Amino acid sequence: RVFKENSVLSRKSLSENPCGRPSTVHRRKKGLTTNNIVIKANSPDVDDNLNIMTLEKLQSWDLDVLDFSKPMLIPLVEQMFIHYDLPAIFDFDAETLRAFIHAVMAGYRGNTFHNFHHAVQVVHSSFLILSVGGADEFLEDRDIFAILFAALIHDLEHTGNNNDFEVRAQTQLALKYNDKSILENHSASCAFRLAKKTELNLFKNFNDDDFRYTRNAIIKIVLGTDMAHHLDVMKKIVDLSDNLDSTSPSPFDVEDADSREFLSCLIVHASDLSNPAHGNFEVVKKWSFRVCEEFSLQAKKEHEMGFPVTAFMDGLESELEIAKLQIGFVNYVALPLWKIMAILLPKTAHLEQNCSRNARNWQSIVDLHKKFEEESTSSSSVTSSVVTDE
Repeated sequence: RVFKENSVLSRKSLSENPCGRPSTVHRRKKGLTTNNIVIKANSPDVDDNLNIMTLEKLQSWDLDVLDFSKPMLIPLVEQMFIHYDLPAIFDFDAETLRAFIHAVMAGYRGNTFHNFHHAVQVVHSSFLILSVGGADEFLEDRDIFAILFAALIHDLEHTGNNNDFEVRAQTQLALKYNDKSILENHSASCAFRLAKKTELNLFKNFNDDDFRYTRNAIIKIVLGTDMAHHLDVMKKIVDLSDNLDSTSPSPFDVEDADSREFLSCLIVHASDLSNPAHGNFEVVKKWSFRVCEEFSLQAKKEHEMGFPVTAFMDGLESELEIAKLQIGFVNYVALPLWKIMAILLPKTAHLEQNCSRNARNWQSIVDLHKKFEEESTSSSSVTSSVVTDE
């Protein structure tokens, strides 16, 4: 539940920065060895030994954030920031970081999918792409801070509806943000309003250049999670992968600001679509049922308000219909993305394999239902024939 007493990292000397501000020259250092933290798992199926969150477990693709209660996710997120020494680099203390994460947790609504657990899952996937997938090699410290911060707040105060619903209903948010990336704009705005509070201000010791750079990066990352931009992202990464050759093994360049910006956006966008790439199909199913429940609630609202019901959100009351929807989503959205990610960041290649396997698992569910229906129909026909003969 809490950090061990020795888990707070000592600060670097600020003697070269008499104003207490970090230098504007930022180059990523290797992640620090993370001390164990004690986290109480929410699931009775989790062994007590897993209550000790080691770096090895934190860097596992198999981690399921749904195994933990919301308060227990706070030190998990905190440790990902500490892993990259961000509190020391940008001169904010652990108490401020913890308070900010707690405030963000409180700002997430009780949606079945777009909630604090989803936020932490996206932070964790981003962290894995950075630390295990090797993306941190192409980024500065400021970018890594922006990625983790943006992932944490990217759905803050999400309404449980999509942007199209907000526009059609002409909600206050739609009017405020002029129908453009409504929910994403709102989440970014809420986060920076929170950070204006003294006790939550992670930016208080950033110098002007670093603050402008990081704020701009965070906003672009969050706005980039709007699925309206997905096809543009896909076109860009396909182009990047097509231009790779033996002389340029990576399309990313830490010295290129545009490259860092695009990679930062890509990491969080991909992490937002990483549920279908989890290695445990039971975890995949849990998230799928959650998002489909949220879709069903929006469809119900649309019906009650006299709107045309969003086709893919309607009729998701059965496992069969959910499986059909997920097959389409994985095959046409998630799998193409992770196929290209495997080329651009080869250490993430297993996520493509997970996606393919999970699509087959969903197809097995559809096939099983079809077989059951065929057997039921056949049985009904035989029964009807017997009754007729009598």
